[in-house]
Amino acid sequence: MNEDLLDAHQTASRGAAVGSVILYAIVTLAVICELLHGLMLLGSKLPGTWGDPVFNALLATSQIAAAVTMALLGKFLRHFATDASPFCPSQSVRLVVVAALIAGRALLNAALRCTYGTAGPAPVPALSGLLGTQETLGLVAFGTFLACLSMVVRYGDALKKDSDSIV
Repeated sequence: MNEDLLDAHQTASRGAAVGSVILYAIVTLAVICELLHGLMLLGSKLPGTWGDPVFNALLATSQIAAAVTMALLGKFLRHFATDASPFCPSQSVRLVVVAALIAGRALLNAALRCTYGTAGPAPVPALSGLLGTQETLGLVAFGTFLACLSMVVRYGDALKKDSDSIV
């Protein structure tokens, strides 16, 4: 590898390692928060939707999907940080799974919003519908971006294989 390419690779690897550590830390915090949420639900009677077991199950499912999504993205970045070549079919599959999880989470949050009027406690109830629409659109946009990125990674893998066959 020439020196510029090596420097770019090392910079990308360091950035991916930092991103991976941050995502794994967020996943750890999310799991701790979800466990505390579960303990809180078991230990007390809560008013309104927070007392509804179906609401709590759907909300927990949404939060677990978010944690799994972040864990998979952390693994995606860790792969970039530790492997000699970040392009491989498993990276593409990982991104497609994350995109599907995000789409599922957007649908689940929309169902929560339609059924219960919120996907959680809204800071200003009057803004709940507007904020929910923006959140759902953001999730759909991010899922679409990741699905497209998986195609770019797949193309990068094909280019790498072609390059390796020439050498």
